[in-house]
Amino acid sequence: MGMEFRPYYLAKEWQEMGNKVRIVAASFSHLRGEQPKIKKSYEKEKIDGIDYFWIKVPSYNKNNILRFVNISSFVIKLLLLWNKIVLDFKPDIIIGSSTYPFDMFAVNFIAKRCCARTVFEIHDLWPLSPVELGGMSPYHPFIVLTKYAEKYALKSADRVISVLPFVKDYCVMKGIDAEKIFYVPNGLKIEEWDTKVNVPNPYKDVIEKLKVKKHFVIGYLGSHSISDSLETFILAAKKIKNENCSFVLIGSGPEKNNLIKLRDELELENVHFLPYIQKPFVPVILELMDVLYIGWKKRDIYKYGISPTKLFDYMMAGKPIICGISAGNDIVKEARCGLTVEPEDCSKLAQAILTLMNMSEMERCRMGKNGKLYVQKYHNYGKLAADFLGFVNKPDK
Repeated sequence: MGMEFRPYYLAKEWQEMGNKVRIVAASFSHLRGEQPKIKKSYEKEKIDGIDYFWIKVPSYNKNNILRFVNISSFVIKLLLLWNKIVLDFKPDIIIGSSTYPFDMFAVNFIAKRCCARTVFEIHDLWPLSPVELGGMSPYHPFIVLTKYAEKYALKSADRVISVLPFVKDYCVMKGIDAEKIFYVPNGLKIEEWDTKVNVPNPYKDVIEKLKVKKHFVIGYLGSHSISDSLETFILAAKKIKNENCSFVLIGSGPEKNNLIKLRDELELENVHFLPYIQKPFVPVILELMDVLYIGWKKRDIYKYGISPTKLFDYMMAGKPIICGISAGNDIVKEARCGLTVEPEDCSKLAQAILTLMNMSEMERCRMGKNGKLYVQKYHNYGKLAADFLGFVNKPDK
């Protein structure tokens, strides 16, 4: 269903290791490309051998009161439905893995009744994320509540797993024992890249026409949100519109209409928008690009590091990457698979594109190969799932 794949892949790996896994999830999340069709208050479903327990919640389309209603509804229903969730499935480990920390109230409630160990998995830092990325006031009632919830989640969990490499410093600063914190980054399923499918329309038509014209294609695949710095991407297209290169943005999100409007206002014929694409087609689409772009707004929160799934897909595609992110870690630099530029700087982004255009095909291939080898070694979900479970099951000192 996209775009949040981590729980699915970890569950698949854990089951292959001989464990039973159940994913309890809300019926609506803005992170998904598709939503499950849930008619009752809760429904069970088996997807690719994984047990899903869907809880019906209200939908929303912006970060407003409706999203808070969505979150609250999910947590309350977790508490109300706890006996149905564990009726035929008594867990040894319960993982709270939402982007926000409120689930841990329900996780601990259920864990006490099942004598289970608890894990708080950190994807984003709350309330830092909504304050720095969403522009919310630190004194907003929701932010104050979130601050309390995060503190509770960190202290109450038996183990804390983070996708961010330097979050241990953040947690220790809040009085959390460093011994119970562990870093397990995002990754991908290597074997999926061995399966080849045909490129569907309209992606095939648009990109192949650009190739016929011998255009150098710079691709972006993922959510179109305000934090993704795609305005910078389009402004860079304006600076080099007379070159033989085209910019292709694939995906959906709240900022997509605004970005199309900006493209039209600037009268850019070298910028192309395509709809959200399903996961099985990602490898063949990325392999059609010459260079891939990822960029975020410049924010202090990234000093704790990043672990974007999109970046690992890019690296596995074996293409050079331009990274416009300032963070505590620089994966592109570590892997030697592209160029890192100052975030939100369209001039430097344009220059990086021209630099890669002027490189030899051999040099670009070398960069792409470096990225692919790096992600195969460090971001294979088989290894990550084993690391995750190994730490959670480690006896207390």
